[in-house]
Amino acid sequence: ISLPSMYRGLVRGLCGNYDENRKNEMLLPSGALTQNLSTFGNSWEVKTEDALLRFP
Repeated sequence: ISLPSMYRGLVRGLCGNYDENRKNEMLLPSGALTQNLSTFGNSWEVKTEDALLRFP
């Protein structure tokens, strides 16, 4: 994923938060930091009915 610099520090999720700080890449949606990869990945799961994009 490539983002314009105008999004620096404004995104979060599975692709990181784009703030050039590698120590805080695994932020949960709550804002808490985790070191557990499974916890991190599972925390960003979106239910189908809440998804912005849906695939058949």
